[in-house]
Amino acid sequence: MEKNEKMSNETQEVNNVMENIENFMNNLNSQDIETATEKRKQKLSLAMAYVPWQKFENLYNSTMALNRGTLFKDLDFPFIREEVIPRER
Repeated sequence: MEKNEKMSNETQEVNNVMENIENFMNNLNSQDIETATEKRKQKLSLAMAYVPWQKFENLYNSTMALNRGTLFKDLDFPFIREEVIPRER
């Protein structure tokens, strides 16, 4: 399959998906949305979180912390797509 033909097929697939989404959105009405929202609210309950104190140990230096987005090596879990990249200690 040629590159242009492949791009054309992919473009058509994207257009089909967008058309399906548009049709779905056009068929929704405000009553449907309100009903769905109310059903969700009825199933929700309040949550209580427990967050333990973070100890200031196993820290990155300031430059590395800014690059990694965390000061704590133990909280450094980079995500790439669906995979978690194991960190080296």
